[in-house]
Amino acid sequence: MKSRNTERLAHFEKSATRVAVGLVIAGPVLGIVAAALGAAEVYPYEYAMTVSIAAMVAPIGLALLLGACGGLYIMGGWKVAPFGVIFVAGFGALVYGIAVGDTRWRDIGVGLLALSGAVFYTIGAMSRRIPPTFRYLWGHTGALVGGAVVAVIGHLSGAWPVLLFGGMAVGCAAGGLLGRWWVGRGSEPAV
Repeated sequence: MKSRNTERLAHFEKSATRVAVGLVIAGPVLGIVAAALGAAEVYPYEYAMTVSIAAMVAPIGLALLLGACGGLYIMGGWKVAPFGVIFVAGFGALVYGIAVGDTRWRDIGVGLLALSGAVFYTIGAMSRRIPPTFRYLWGHTGALVGGAVVAVIGHLSGAWPVLLFGGMAVGCAAGGLLGRWWVGRGSEPAV
């Protein structure tokens, strides 16, 4: 049973990787084609920049969504795969917030990315592939506290990379601790 599941996951991983790489390659190609069509005035040239960026970003975003959901599927099965949407939504909100200079969208994006990190780490810990050791507990606890301090400093200073680093440290550490707690309770692993 386990080898059949491993073969199925390997086939899924190979197929999903090919599709995702194809989408990432198609993004710039579609952007160039859309820009060329705008320059040829097939559609109003005033929209050429917007259309070409949208034509480039849409397939790349779809590849990101496929990668996030596919990664969670491989780690934890179909029950957790939809949580990959949180990662893509966080990435989109962060990029939008930075592009327009809106700190609320930036903070929402960082929060969603931290939540996605927590989901990935929780599923990873629940797979029981990581031995729950004393260092594991204190390492995640230290990352949680240190990440919170870094996130506050990043938020107060307005430095979004520092805020993102701290937020991701908090999210991933919280996910690791939650997964460890879940395993320590004697519950069945997700994988």
